[in-house]
This record gives sequence, structure tokens and C-alpha cells, in this order.
Amino acid sequence: MPTAAPRKIERVRERLRDDMLFLSRNALKIVNQRGELVPLEAKPGQLKVEAAIERQQAAGKPPRVVVLKARRTGVSTWVQGRLVKDTTQKENRRGRVVAHDDDTGQELFRIGQTMYDHLPPEIKPPMKYGKHGQEMEFGERSRYSAQKTGPGYGSSLRVDTANDPEGGRGHNIHYLHLSELAFWKGDPAKKMTAVVNAVPDLVDTLIVIESTANGHNHFYRVVEAARKGESDFELVFIGWQEEPSYAMPFASETERERFEQSIGEAPFGEAEPALIEAGCTLEQLHWRRWAIANKCGGSVDTFKQEYPSNPDEAFLATGERVYDPILVQKIIERTKETDPRNPRKGEGPMRGSLDSQGDRCFIRGGIRLEVPGDPIFKPLSPGRPNPWKVWVPPFKPDPENPEEADKPEGRYVVAVDVSGGESDGKDEPSWHSIVVLDHRTREQVAVYRSRVDFDVLARECYLAARWYNDAWLAIEVTGGYGRPVVRICRRDFVYPYLYRRKSYQRAGFERSEDKDGWDTNRITRPLLIEQGVKIVRMGMDGIRSATTASEMLTFVRDEKGRIGPDTGAHDDELMAWQIGQFVCQEMPLRRDRRSSTGRVLTTYTTRPRNPRTGY
Repeated sequence: MPTAAPRKIERVRERLRDDMLFLSRNALKIVNQRGELVPLEAKPGQLKVEAAIERQQAAGKPPRVVVLKARRTGVSTWVQGRLVKDTTQKENRRGRVVAHDDDTGQELFRIGQTMYDHLPPEIKPPMKYGKHGQEMEFGERSRYSAQKTGPGYGSSLRVDTANDPEGGRGHNIHYLHLSELAFWKGDPAKKMTAVVNAVPDLVDTLIVIESTANGHNHFYRVVEAARKGESDFELVFIGWQEEPSYAMPFASETERERFEQSIGEAPFGEAEPALIEAGCTLEQLHWRRWAIANKCGGSVDTFKQEYPSNPDEAFLATGERVYDPILVQKIIERTKETDPRNPRKGEGPMRGSLDSQGDRCFIRGGIRLEVPGDPIFKPLSPGRPNPWKVWVPPFKPDPENPEEADKPEGRYVVAVDVSGGESDGKDEPSWHSIVVLDHRTREQVAVYRSRVDFDVLARECYLAARWYNDAWLAIEVTGGYGRPVVRICRRDFVYPYLYRRKSYQRAGFERSEDKDGWDTNRITRPLLIEQGVKIVRMGMDGIRSATTASEMLTFVRDEKGRIGPDTGAHDDELMAWQIGQFVCQEMPLRRDRRSSTGRVLTTYTTRPRNPRTGY
């Protein structure tokens, strides 16, 4: 019968094999920045990654994590420790690390070597170097050895680089670490697809993608998909303020007091009051100023990319931002409440779809046409597309309600940016976007986003305009993509309140072109942008959609002066918002007709009664 001592030793061995935090403190060694061999004590950022992995495992899901981080927060080291643990303590497991270049790959391999070299003998399997160079094969594999099973038998850990786009295809990988994805060369999506699909969808597998931001590239799209819940990856963000070493003590109490008095006013200090509200200490802000000046060439934008404090500021635009990023950041913070990413009951906009009742059908030229009837909003429903977000439904005063009877009916503008479906093969195609604005307050009351056919989009535009009290309907026709939508709304649906554009050929001179739809050209585009920038500067944007706000951050002017979305980004909803704001200013607000007592009777409108549509 085994004694208590062997049982205790076996329990310790089991815990070392199964408990990553216990193993890191007691068995994994790393070389720190001073060149000292020390235990791998988990830091806050590393704990966040481990918690995400354990959370998914506890839910019975294969752990899939994408980490957006500040520089040198220890994520690569922690994930390497995870792979060392699993490949040395389990049989027939394959671990693979894909680094962005050879130097980084060699460094990650050395980290893994150091961890293996200093494992306790009780849990340290034999090892030999594989034929692929940076590869460790664990477990005695000699045909003369009696050891054919045990920890690490048949397992290996290999470090690869992203230079080979097909590397890993056809392999069986259990634990995958993609390091600094934002800096992969060539076609990162192709390489990532090759190795990710080599990992089976089993609970005892792991994929961790981690990187510092580097503009709007493939890593940006991976992060956005995780943020929006469009993939199984859980996003973990690690800001610079979570790294304990990013703090600088003051030489004296007097220096600390002088620093405190300069908060928000010294160079690079504009964001400091908000950082203090978020919990930063003076020592952390002291380090921040020093790092901007000494590590980032005096560029606050570079610091935000290398050492972001939140996910939104991590992805720098490659050109000059059109909208003030500080003002846009305030809008983004506001949209976290108006348009939360993970809404709870009663939070954020209503989600659903627009439908019609009492459709009318007729034949014209031998073709059967259908005109939508009265619009109705259908709340979120499983199994049906729900492309609409509605914050404020159309206001129609109830004549039976004394508090509403004398209030004017709501007036709205529906602006539409029509996608041409363009894509360069790497970026996803653009979207159809509809933005509805309150004509009186200019506030955003509803948005729509999809990639449907033009006839379906025309129906959505028509239903939205009808639902919002016969709103002005401004459809962009630039490039010709919006012309089919305008044609259907005008000719088939006979909608009377289509926006008819004006000519701005000479400064101070406007005339009607008598043409339907908004045309964004070299003359009208600056007018749109100038007004949008002014509205944001005055704090009168009324934006409720997180997508509209985020597109402002990536709306840039390149080195040739051209304005548009940054590489890999979109501006569809932003363009619809800008068009809507311009039309709100340009088009008249319909007046209410009142009785002698002031009671609202009807509105001044031109309502053609078409015998075909009844509208």
C-alpha cells in the first residue's frame, strides 16, 4: 500500500501538469530584462489571457483568444509557457508557434528552451531537437527503449515564421500561437487560414493570436470580428497602464507636486485628466510622458499605437485624420452606452426589420410590380435578418392624448450610401448603409447595414421613408450604383419626397439640376466633409451608432490629399450620416397647419394620389 509521501508527491506532479499558474510560479523559469533567471510570476496582462482560456474551457469550448496589447506585456512568454506545459506533459501533442520574422522566432524558441531546461526532473521528459531546426521533440522515441508512453511521448513544439504561406497546411496541430500577426508580411490571411484550419475543434486544443496594432490590416479585421461577436475568438485587451513596469518614480516630493500641477497642460498632457479618471497614477503618467518623448519620437499617435490605453486608439490611421481624434473619442465613449456591443435587456437600440402590410400589385409592360403597403417594424426575431437599429421610432401625435395632440409630427431625413460591392481581394466589400436623422435636432434615430440586392435595398429605403412620416429620401448615386435604387423608388413606388440635387458649379451659386439622388463629386465632397467636421467640433453630431463613430477615426487624408477610408476600413455609414446632415440643412422643414386654438390639423405637403399605388 503506498505511503502518504508518494501520494503527496504524485498530487504535486498532477498539479504541475494541470495548473498553469502553479506551474509558472514553481517550475517555469525565464530570463528577465536584467539577465537573471527567475520564476515566471504572472503579471496582470498574463492573468487576463489565462482567465480567458480557462473561461472557455470551463464552458466546454475550444479556447480561442485574440490579444490586442501594448508592447512588452509578457503575452508571448506566457503563451510559450502554456505550450511547453501541454507538449511536455501530454502524449502525442503538437505545438506550433508562428512568428512574424526569423529573429522573433529564434527568441521565442530560446524562451521555450529555457523553460524546458529548468523543468523539475519529475516532470521533465527526454528531448531531442527535430529535423526542422527550431523544434523540440519530447519523450524517448528510440526503438531500443522500454519507455513507449508517458509525459511528452510523441509530442513536439516547433517555431515557424510567417514567411512560408503554406507552412502547417496538412499538419495536425493542437496548440497554436500566432505572434505579432499585425506585422506578418505578404498575405497574412492565407498563412493564418492554413495553420488555423490545422487545429481540430476540440476542447483540448488552443489558439492564441496576439499582436500590437499596426494600422488597419488583417489583424484589425480579426480583432473587430472578435469585438462584434462574429467569430469564436474572445478579445483580450491589455493596455499599457496594466503593465507594472510602466511607471516612473519621482526624484522628490517637490517634483511630484510640480508634475501634478501640470496635468493636462504640459506637452503630451491633453489626455491625462481622462487617464486619471480611468485610474492611472501620477507615476504612470510620468512614465507616459517620458516614453512619448524617448521611445516614440515625440509622437502621441505613435505612443497610442505601441502603448494603447483602450482598443479604439490602438489602430492608427495611415494618413492624416479628417475628424479630430480627441473629439471622436468622446463620441465613441458615448456610443458605448447608446450602442453597447453586448446589450443587456433594455439597453441600446431596438433591433429588427421593416416589413409592409397590404402590398399592391400591378402589371406594367408585361412585368408584375409590387408596391409595399404600410410599413411596420418587427422586433428582433431568430431566423430572420435584423439589419435595423432603431433608437427613436417616428413620432406621430396621438389626438386622443392631450399632452401630444398639439405637438408637431416628427420630421426626418433618410440618407443612403449604396455599395458598389468593391473589394481588392483582401478587404471585405463595402456595405449598403441607411442613416435616419431627426430633421429638427439632427440626431441619429436609426441605422441600417446590409449587402442585399438593389431591389431589396430600394424596398428598405422606401419603407424607412414611409415609416418615418414620409421623410426626405436622399440616395447617393455616385458611380451609378444608386441609380437602380432611385429608379425603383421614383418610377415603381412613386415616392414623392426623393431628394433632387442642386448644382454647386460656382461659389455662392446654386441651382436645381432636376435630377434625383445625391451626387458626391469633387465639388460636393468638400462641402459634406466641412459641414461634418464643423458639427462634430460644435458637439452637435447627435451620433448614437458605434459604427458611425468608429468610421470617423479611420476617415483620412492621404499624402496626395485624397480623402476616404483608411486601408482595410469602411466609410459607408459615415458617408450616409454626412449626406443626411447636409440634406437636413438644405431641405425645408414641412410646416404644420393649426386651428385658431393652435391645435395641429394637417401638414403642408404635396401628396400625389397615384391610382396605381394609392399614395
